[in-house]
Amino acid sequence: AAVQARRLRRINPELAVIAIADTLENVPMGRLRGLLLGCVDSRVARRTLNWLAWRLGVPWIDAGVHGEELLARINVHMPGPAQPCLECAWEARDYETLEQAYPCAGNVTPPATNAPSALGALAAALQALECRKLLEGDRERLAIGKQVTVSARTHRHYVTRFAVNPACRFDHETWRIEVLARGPEHVTVREAFELGRGVETGGEPLRLGVPHQTFASALCCLACGDRRGFSLYLLGRLDVAEQRCARCGGRMRAAGADLFEWLPEADLPPAMKSVPLRSLGFRRGDVFTVAGAAGAPHFQIGATA
Repeated sequence: AAVQARRLRRINPELAVIAIADTLENVPMGRLRGLLLGCVDSRVARRTLNWLAWRLGVPWIDAGVHGEELLARINVHMPGPAQPCLECAWEARDYETLEQAYPCAGNVTPPATNAPSALGALAAALQALECRKLLEGDRERLAIGKQVTVSARTHRHYVTRFAVNPACRFDHETWRIEVLARGPEHVTVREAFELGRGVETGGEPLRLGVPHQTFASALCCLACGDRRGFSLYLLGRLDVAEQRCARCGGRMRAAGADLFEWLPEADLPPAMKSVPLRSLGFRRGDVFTVAGAAGAPHFQIGATA
């Protein structure tokens, strides 16, 4: 990310570039508003991008290559009630072959694609041209809901139109997200619950959660079994050094009993409710949901631009 940021600044010094070296799931949603250009190499990452684009209501343009057949392709997705998403074109086998390992975590080596860099450049060029049309408002010529594939082997191109799949496993929901002026250092856990309570709770107990994140209260060493407990914290936000065992230097993991998708308001001690969200690993731009309130309202902590 840092290398690409330097290249962009050299190309255009007037660009404001922010390099975020992290997994896609760990990037605050507020950082992804506007337009998404997908340059990822796995179905899992594309599925996450699709989810983010629809939840935020922002267009996204996916790009990909097929090394052996010398194919470069782009898909243009425009979230909307009558627009197909990525998963509308998926079949059962696409879900069955979703990756279970994440190369970015450093514990696996991704297989070689055997795709020449020139093929990637071709896909990127197609993507950039569609991006330009979108920014210029040229929707009439934008490949919305379509896949454009160029064969560098035969010099032919193909355009495939997709339709909304009634059996799609994705709900196509776009969230209404209220942006808070204050950052995570100025919003306490109690205040976060109060924001949700202000929307009519319907009498249900409130729970607080962050999309694609889990809270952890302890880590266990896979090598020696040592266990280290701590205050609730977003697992994805723990530093690499914090996940090393102090006794043997091995990698520590969070066990199921120490992981929480939601924080129930009724189960939190008063002291925990008084701490700022930053103390739990929240970052500016994070979106949290208060479940139990009518409509499960969503809030973004602090503006990002």
